[in-house]
Amino acid sequence: MPEYDILKNALKFFEYDGDTLVRAELEFNADAPVFDGHFPGNPILPGFCQLEIILVLINKALPGACWKLKKVKNVKFFSPILPGDRAEYNLEIVEKSSSALKVNVHVSIGDTKKSTFKGVYLEA
Repeated sequence: MPEYDILKNALKFFEYDGDTLVRAELEFNADAPVFDGHFPGNPILPGFCQLEIILVLINKALPGACWKLKKVKNVKFFSPILPGDRAEYNLEIVEKSSSALKVNVHVSIGDTKKSTFKGVYLEA
């Protein structure tokens, strides 16, 4: 199976301040592969895809290293992200060393909180 670029056609905005903050906006069309089978007739963005998006955004912000998720400290999904929603990912690097990152992420649509995440990434 070919590798799928989860951001393909979905990334509408990306900004990294060069230090600790990453901001991105994503909008998935209803026919995007991320919705296949989750759930037929009532598609929502799967939680594992939201975690993959965070990983891809980290690697986009910090090129030259290959970061991998080591530990999920906390993740909460408050309400679904639907096809056509424009979700804003606000990622804060709260601790950074040469081989590890601790991040906090808030995902929202407008004023509606969709999910939160805290995790640790290691350089692979």
